[in-house]
Amino acid sequence: MRPVRTTLATSVGPAELISSLSDATVAKVVRTGLMGWVDLITDVARQAERELGGLGPFSAVEVATLIASAFSGGESAYLLGLEKKGLPVRQALRRVGDAIRIAESKSSTRSGHAREAAQ
Repeated sequence: MRPVRTTLATSVGPAELISSLSDATVAKVVRTGLMGWVDLITDVARQAERELGGLGPFSAVEVATLIASAFSGGESAYLLGLEKKGLPVRQALRRVGDAIRIAESKSSTRSGHAREAAQ
């Protein structure tokens, strides 16, 4: 997987960045980078699915799609300056990490109780 260069975002404005996606070559590079990231997130979601006993009504790919979309949308909102206008982009995305830590701690507590009961 070839990473997408984030320096592009700092050298052009958000409108130019978005409009550059209409260029087939640029779109292919961005799409390849994003799909590599979605593949990575999907692998992590599948692992979580096994460890947590499921992801509720979501498949691992659906969770990965939502996460990738949230972060891509958050990056766009940040680049557009919406955080300065009161949209708590980074704070909201950090809450995803908080939710993961909570789920992991509940999972490890359940695993610990299961091991104790088996002994």
